[in-house]
Amino acid sequence: LLTDNGKLLLNFFCQRVEEVIAISAIKAAKVLGLSVAGVDLIQSNRGPLVLEVNSSPGLEGIEKATGIDVADEIIKYLEEQHANRDKSKPIDI
Repeated sequence: LLTDNGKLLLNFFCQRVEEVIAISAIKAAKVLGLSVAGVDLIQSNRGPLVLEVNSSPGLEGIEKATGIDVADEIIKYLEEQHANRDKSKPIDI
């Protein structure tokens, strides 16, 4: 991957791999009807494989690894979903 534009190519490759992983995690959560979930994956020669999907994931590890306040991001997401819901329909719990 080292060419004159090696860094650009490497960044593109990494973004593509991350995109494939994200899509796999999103699909796994959607199959179970979850809008918020922790998805454990491993990489294989066939691409990412789902190990488990957690409806109530622990956040300590991902927050420490990324420096992102994941709990706060989940709250923001849920608040946005609530604000943008069809208010003529009851909330499905």
